[in-house]
Amino acid sequence: MDIRITSGRLKNARTKAVISFMFKEQKKLSTDIQEVDEVLGGAVSKLKKDLKFDGSFGKIITVPALGKGKADFVVLIGAGNKKDFDLDKARRLGAAAVRRMREMKVDKFLIDGEALSVKDEQSEIAQALTEGIILGDYRFDKYLSKKDSFQVKEVQIRVSRKYKSQSEKSSEIGSILAQAQNFTRDIVNEPGNVITPQKLAEIAEDLAREYGFEVKIYDEDEIEKMGMNAYLAVAKGSANPPRFIHLTYRPKKSKKEVVLIGKGLTFDSGGLNIKPGDYMRWMKSDKAGAC
Repeated sequence: MDIRITSGRLKNARTKAVISFMFKEQKKLSTDIQEVDEVLGGAVSKLKKDLKFDGSFGKIITVPALGKGKADFVVLIGAGNKKDFDLDKARRLGAAAVRRMREMKVDKFLIDGEALSVKDEQSEIAQALTEGIILGDYRFDKYLSKKDSFQVKEVQIRVSRKYKSQSEKSSEIGSILAQAQNFTRDIVNEPGNVITPQKLAEIAEDLAREYGFEVKIYDEDEIEKMGMNAYLAVAKGSANPPRFIHLTYRPKKSKKEVVLIGKGLTFDSGGLNIKPGDYMRWMKSDKAGAC
């Protein structure tokens, strides 16, 4: 998926769908959407009225252009109340947008980030939308015999021209963060017979080599020498021996140490209290803390 920052008039956007947002406090369509509405002969305002679209968070209306505009569809998504709006909601709206486009099989679209600006925070909104788009587009279909071949190819995030440069940098950061989360989701979604403690340690070593981390993997003998008996006791619930992973990242201008500790049971069978069937299938997720 190619995500890029753009600016310009919505009515001139060359893409398959234009997605904009509306807060509940707005009584009228934004100026940009009004221009699009005029091109479509008032179809947006008519559907907004007919469906009683009031900008409630997550509510969506889709207007087919029917050949009248440069885009095939215009989509309005409710952003809720302005006073309650934050970057997490922007992230969720990005996810909602890409999911709707997947449902419609639209592989190229524009999201109007400028429409979500409350306090000139457009670069932060661009980052949040980028994260939401990538996270919302996530699929784990590795083991499915029939896979959905559809892929979103291009997303434009529109901001005001003066915020374009900073938004490009922010969007790149958002892309890195979201892709890292999706990488983690892939590991978590793998079953316990694939991601064993040893396999998780190998993944950590691969990451360390690729990105320049320091890594030390402790085996069961080293763990015992450190007196981590509770750790060893839990590991006795499996034939797979435990691994203790210590990753260290030292940025050039670091000022203080930050320590993160994550628990990673690659499969939690329940120990003395075996998990029932309904819960057993989700116990692969107990490794998420270490991923």
